[in-house]
Amino acid sequence: MHKHIIEGLSATGTLRMHLHEPLENFAVFEDYFAIGPLSAVADEEKFIAARSAFWNNNVFHVDGFTHYPLNEFLGHIKTADHFTLWLSPGTHDQIMWAWLTHLFDLYGKTWKNVQVKHLFNDERYYCSLGSRLIAQIQ
Repeated sequence: MHKHIIEGLSATGTLRMHLHEPLENFAVFEDYFAIGPLSAVADEEKFIAARSAFWNNNVFHVDGFTHYPLNEFLGHIKTADHFTLWLSPGTHDQIMWAWLTHLFDLYGKTWKNVQVKHLFNDERYYCSLGSRLIAQIQ
């Protein structure tokens, strides 16, 4: 099974539109590891609880804001065997990539089955994420 790994629901929606694939083909990462506690995922429940507590109990908390659940993201990584990792040069994506190396080791995944696609790597496309994704896909 193949999954596209990408950060954020907005980017996912744009990429889905251009790839013509259903949401279930995407592992959507909606956390922001540049802030808050970041520990090993050895105990998934504790890891998810710590991240949840951080988001619900600090100045960044927004009532009614829905994140794509971290447990769903982890489930997608566990069940898939091939991936396309869509990355931007932003801090968030780079930290997620580093964290994915830990997660892949934990779940016994191999990087041989990962295709990495870099977003934002073409100077001609700086007007929107959508145009950057289109440029990358073409």
